[in-house]
Amino acid sequence: MIKFVRTNDNATIPSYHTKAAVGFDFASSEDVFIPAWTTMMVPLGLKCEFSNDLELQIRGRSSNAKRNIIIPHGVGTVDPDYRGELSVPLFNASNHPLFISTGERIAQGVLSPITRQSIQEVDASELSETSRGEGGFGSTGTH
Repeated sequence: MIKFVRTNDNATIPSYHTKAAVGFDFASSEDVFIPAWTTMMVPLGLKCEFSNDLELQIRGRSSNAKRNIIIPHGVGTVDPDYRGELSVPLFNASNHPLFISTGERIAQGVLSPITRQSIQEVDASELSETSRGEGGFGSTGTH
């Protein structure tokens, strides 16, 4: 279960819009004007609590592409011990100002299981060899 508290009277409690939806929609709790080529934090007017074995991912909605709206870092992570107000950074990737109205759905939340591993510094010789090796960016799709 995920619990939500409104911090703003205009906040919308998220909901799944279909039976098979993976994400629930987040809506802006305020009117926000985003100038062209600018990032603004859009408040959701919500705080939340969920299980310690989950993370809350905040992702863009597919419909944001129609308006050239981007979440600058791709996916945001909300840790299970965070109790502050949720907000979403939105980047207006157009040459025109953008207006986000109160109640407009701007992002989606997805709960995802997390695992934690111990972290240990080792010598490079202790890493196993693979067929990929040190091939990086694009190395697996060039030929």
